[in-house]
Amino acid sequence: MLESVKWMIESVNNFLWGKNILVFLLVGSAIYFSIRTRFMQFRLFKTILKTLFHKEENQKGISSLETFFWGRLAVSEREILQEWSLPSQ
Repeated sequence: MLESVKWMIESVNNFLWGKNILVFLLVGSAIYFSIRTRFMQFRLFKTILKTLFHKEENQKGISSLETFFWGRLAVSEREILQEWSLPSQ
């Protein structure tokens, strides 16, 4: 009984991770969603770059790019502190 369950799990695992089926699923999903959104990532590329790097003269606060970088820095710093924290005694 246990051997048959193990065999079934191994066969599903080999199907998903063997012969690059996962790569085909990811590429297929990317193509599907690109078609569904009418290739938004290419149509709006110029707008995306303008939004990302444009900073108004009178703008108070920080831009979306700066927000991303500060958020990434905070997460990285927290991970480093957790990794290097002293063990509790």
